Amino acid sequence: MRKRRWTGFRPPDLEEDRGAYFAFYVEYLRRNVDAAIARLSAVPRDWLNDNWMTGPKDRLIGDALHLGGRQDAAKAMWQQALKTVEARLVAEPTDRTLLFNRILLHADLGDRTELQRQFSLLLQMDGYDPAGEVPLPPWVARICTALGRKSEAIRVIALGLKDERHAVYYTAARLRLDPEWDSLRDEPAFGQLIAAAQAAEKSAVKPVTP
Repeated sequence: MRKRRWTGFRPPDLEEDRGAYFAFYVEYLRRNVDAAIARLSAVPRDWLNDNWMTGPKDRLIGDALHLGGRQDAAKAMWQQALKTVEARLVAEPTDRTLLFNRILLHADLGDRTELQRQFSLLLQMDGYDPAGEVPLPPWVARICTALGRKSEAIRVIALGLKDERHAVYYTAARLRLDPEWDSLRDEPAFGQLIAAAQAAEKSAVKPVTP
């Protein structure tokens, strides 16, 4: 029986939230800005709703534009995304996904005062302690990075690697390629995290039995 060769996403796949997000993310990791934006343009909605990405499409487009050095355009998309989030928060003021998106957008827009306030608020609401020993959600590491608290971000990632579900988010490939962590790449401790993730993934691979 001939094996079918995967030839990429079909057009209908690209209109679905998950297909569109992963098509975007592959191009984003490759730093192909225009291709990444084009993948999202296939989605006829302003909001993606999937386990991998729930939030305004414009936030991702802004991220891609920022990666491409188009700062004014990126800011405009982030501001539009923030308006979308704020409008939804009127009806659901304590929704964690909405609050998470708002924090990320304040980080993107460089509003450090509001970012710090919202960050502290959400940590308190969910009982998270960045100084503790319990693995924290990945967004905590991202916000620490945005605030320039690199050692804290690295510590949160290190704790995440001890979680049995670390491969869902902190894969070695993602740590190595995702622009989200660009500001940490010059830190020797971050290189050690990538090596630790690679070692964990290698040890988890089961040998093929004849």
